[in-house]
Amino acid sequence: MAKISASLLAADFSCIKKDLEKIKHVDMFHIDVMDGKFVPNLAMGPDFAKSIRKLTKKNFDVHLMVISPENYFKSFSMADSITFHIETGNVDSNIRKLKNMKKKVGLAINPETDVKKILPYLKKVDKVLVMSVHPGFAGQRFIVYSLEKIKKIRAYIKKNKLKTMIEVDGGIGPSNYKKVISAGADILAMGAALFKNRKLSKFVKEVKLA
Repeated sequence: MAKISASLLAADFSCIKKDLEKIKHVDMFHIDVMDGKFVPNLAMGPDFAKSIRKLTKKNFDVHLMVISPENYFKSFSMADSITFHIETGNVDSNIRKLKNMKKKVGLAINPETDVKKILPYLKKVDKVLVMSVHPGFAGQRFIVYSLEKIKKIRAYIKKNKLKTMIEVDGGIGPSNYKKVISAGADILAMGAALFKNRKLSKFVKEVKLA
């Protein structure tokens, strides 16, 4: 049964409390943090995360799309899990730092990065985040070859009897979520597909039963 992580980048910040209530049936909240350097956009600092922490008991899954993610770990101490990108380097050191903070650890991989680079780290992290769009902006189209990445990671996890979860982020909606789950995803990060869905409750049930 797939879990749903609501990507708050697609929410309406002018009525964030209302939007959080709207998506109350999802499993967790996905909080994208961008520094304008690692990706060409700025989004969601620690003050935003702290302010909405008061509004919900849902798990916070913070996704650091930043250079030197270790500089942000303490600022997001309210998070339940923190994900950083393999492309930023210092992978082993950052995994240790997050584990010392008692956080769930996620490792993200961009569309253009060879999946082989992330496989050796799967036994050290709680989840891998496969980016199925180029990170930085909401509303992009799903990159189809991401499905092959998911399948390769799932095969590696199964072969090595790991408990590592696979999360997929970007361009997931009613037209393709079943393919993403079939490829091996455990968690679907979705934004527009949730916040702009007039039949949200029905859609959430369908995804969880897929």
